[in-house]
Amino acid sequence: MYNFRTHKYANLKLKILYDNSMCRVVSFLSAKGGVGKSSIICSLAKELSYKNFKVCVIDAYFGMNSLSSKFEKNNGIDLKEYITGSLRASETLNHYNDRLSYVKTNQVTFDYLSHIELIKFFVMELVSQFDYILVDVNCFNDKITSAMLDVSNEAIIVLNDHSDTIRNSIKLIQKVYLFSGIKNVNLILNQARVALEMSGKTLGEHEIKDILKQEILFVIPWLYKDNFLSNNFSYIDNRKYSKKLCLSFINNSREYVDYAKSYRGVFGAVRRKFYEKFE
Repeated sequence: MYNFRTHKYANLKLKILYDNSMCRVVSFLSAKGGVGKSSIICSLAKELSYKNFKVCVIDAYFGMNSLSSKFEKNNGIDLKEYITGSLRASETLNHYNDRLSYVKTNQVTFDYLSHIELIKFFVMELVSQFDYILVDVNCFNDKITSAMLDVSNEAIIVLNDHSDTIRNSIKLIQKVYLFSGIKNVNLILNQARVALEMSGKTLGEHEIKDILKQEILFVIPWLYKDNFLSNNFSYIDNRKYSKKLCLSFINNSREYVDYAKSYRGVFGAVRRKFYEKFE
């Protein structure tokens, strides 16, 4: 049985290590499902590992396994083994490659929420081993959101440009600042439409920034939303977006995505399609 956590100095020692760590712990959130959050995390984690950073991805959709299923080739080890004391934190990690690890939370019958403080402790134990820890947060549960933000030093909100998503994102941003002391919050605009759709009003990038009062770190056009991680399109190198996203994330700036600053208008979409083809 792993009993380091019961030692009276364990929490203090771990807090000192955590506070002095250079690891970036980033919670990824979304105001609604289906905006591509898990796919973006997956792509970003792989690109960071290709650049020789040590990366850990944590699936905080407890019992769903939606994120870790994108990495695994077998059943893998579940976070339950750490919570029950069977394994240490490092022994609970599943490895995608030498630089990328992921944490599974797949046991649908296990009550992860009853052990939320231990899960926070688990994240704090990992910071000394990684350069980046990326957390896929279930934002529809306040307890999970609060806990993951408590152990994160950054937050990224993934959204699309539908007006109802923007409205819900306002509440989510308020929640981020309410639950935590996180000061660095960025947006990733995914599935950005190039024209108004019949299904609902869409908003431009500058309008979104004015409404949400947050900087947009990266824009992924709607034209490629279904091909972000695939090789279906022959006219575009599909890793181009993930590479540029990775550089923007590392540098915390938009300097690598100038081509995406304006995406509205049908003619603009056609022009960019050919620009991407021959770039």
